[in-house]
Amino acid sequence: MSVDHSPQEDAEHLYTVLNVPATATDQELRERYMQLSVKFHPDKQLDPTKKEAATRQFFEVQKAYEVLSDPLRRQAYDLLGNQGLKLVRSLDPEGLSKEEIRSRLLAASGKLEQERLDQLIKPRGRATLALDASSLVYRFVGDVPDSLDAEEPDIKTLGFSVQHSVEKQVRQDTSVSLSARADRTTALLGTVRHQFSPRFHCQATTNLLRPGSLRWRGSYRQNDYTVTTQFALSPKILSTLFHRWRQPLSVGRVPALFPVSLAFSRRLFPASNAQGIFTVSTMSTQVIDMQLSYLSDLYPFDFFAESDQTLPFAPSESVVGLPSRSGLLGMSFWRIGLGITGLLPTMNAEYVLNFSELNVQVKSVLVLGFSGLTAVLGAGWTSEDSRYNVSTDVQLSAGGVALILDFSYLYQRFQIPITLSHDYAPGLAFWAALLPTTAYVLGYHFLLKPQNRKRRLEYFRQARRELKEAQSDTLRQHEEAVYLLGDVAKQHMATEAKKDGLVIQEAWYGPSERGEDCESLDVNVTIPVQVLVSKSQLYIPGRRSKAGLQGFYDPVPGIAKSLRIRYTFRGRQHYAELPDYLPVVLPLKEHLVD
Repeated sequence: MSVDHSPQEDAEHLYTVLNVPATATDQELRERYMQLSVKFHPDKQLDPTKKEAATRQFFEVQKAYEVLSDPLRRQAYDLLGNQGLKLVRSLDPEGLSKEEIRSRLLAASGKLEQERLDQLIKPRGRATLALDASSLVYRFVGDVPDSLDAEEPDIKTLGFSVQHSVEKQVRQDTSVSLSARADRTTALLGTVRHQFSPRFHCQATTNLLRPGSLRWRGSYRQNDYTVTTQFALSPKILSTLFHRWRQPLSVGRVPALFPVSLAFSRRLFPASNAQGIFTVSTMSTQVIDMQLSYLSDLYPFDFFAESDQTLPFAPSESVVGLPSRSGLLGMSFWRIGLGITGLLPTMNAEYVLNFSELNVQVKSVLVLGFSGLTAVLGAGWTSEDSRYNVSTDVQLSAGGVALILDFSYLYQRFQIPITLSHDYAPGLAFWAALLPTTAYVLGYHFLLKPQNRKRRLEYFRQARRELKEAQSDTLRQHEEAVYLLGDVAKQHMATEAKKDGLVIQEAWYGPSERGEDCESLDVNVTIPVQVLVSKSQLYIPGRRSKAGLQGFYDPVPGIAKSLRIRYTFRGRQHYAELPDYLPVVLPLKEHLVD
């Protein structure tokens, strides 16, 4: 948020334009507006040189009166100036008192100010507390190893580390950051990030407490591929490399390797975002680590699809914006890979579900190597404003079972890795995963699902407000079209009734979903549909919206719609409910109502 003036200074400007005090009544505002409108009206200016200036003044007077004559906008303007006018656009004042509106405006203003201050230096903090609760778990499950018989159940602290960083944007393409870390050792890291071009980005980091160290990372992105490299340098690394390479090789000894990594990813297919990824690295080991992976495209899913209204050929805008009833939909992707560390191969796989409406991610990872099977099951939730984040991971490996808890608030992160067992214990891993899973299920039913329901109701309320704002023109055009088609529809209906043909009793066009959310959002199109009947048949082509038909209009842009028709044919009742992008063919035997 950027504010050039204080709220008080902003709030005085529009009053100055009308030359009235801030305590002016509605009548005083109206009278002054009428005077200035006549004075500065462009049509009143005979001198062409003055007409342009008068036009600018005229529109400024109109803008000032438009704001100050609206009670809600005037309250927001008096309270927060121009920033208040921006906030009021996102505020739903229905059913709120003046004090409640004031409170919400102040809260929204405080949130924007907090975000502005955060962007100035981007403070980030992280604290990690590693615990060993294996003795407590062993006592609980009644399977205590001999080495623990004499010990009292206890939770041990394995380690604690704290890291904090701040970042400053010094130029549009350059930023610097300072990060302090304290664990078993201390470090003060300085990082410079620079964007050479939209495709090439790099960063360099050094430990200010150990001059001479450098870690460099750069990435180059093209439309179909990305190349990322990084390497590390320090006097210790250079000294080790120098002495190790001077010594003669012996059996079983591996020469020191320069710490460097290279990653290359490329899109594999023109019509898909699936990628192939190859990485080779010597950053953390004395052996070469190579990985070859396949990353799939994103796949939409809906575990509780309520209908098949969304068709593969329907435009994307037909489903954008409207929250679903369950919220259990989103995108998924998977990754498989083969790795070689030294001479030992590994296989790995990962599957991720992103529930976009709930801001929940669920992942599962499997790694199979000579040391055994490693499995990770994790889930995380992020609040709508990204202030809160909670995630849990349960890890099963040859080294034991671990539960990793992760919490963050406003980019301040607290991580707690808890060792539950030092042995390979699949049963314990199952019970460890059951606890956070239960918490997520309860959170979905009692928190996330009601929130999604609230967003859904707000979506339809907003649709009704927008429809009401455009009602004058939209309904006028609709009513005019229906009026013009009325006589033709009566003729068609009479003709069809005489021969016991196709008679449209009622037809409605509106949201595909039913329920109280969608009440009053259907359009009566009985007359326009009857006009389209010819020789006891009705045909409307598919693969395009029916909102453009004469006498139709779109009551809620952005969501899937259907045409519902109740009709008689040969004296028998029929009913059809047809998605917007399917063709309409009447009569059909399957529409017959028993």
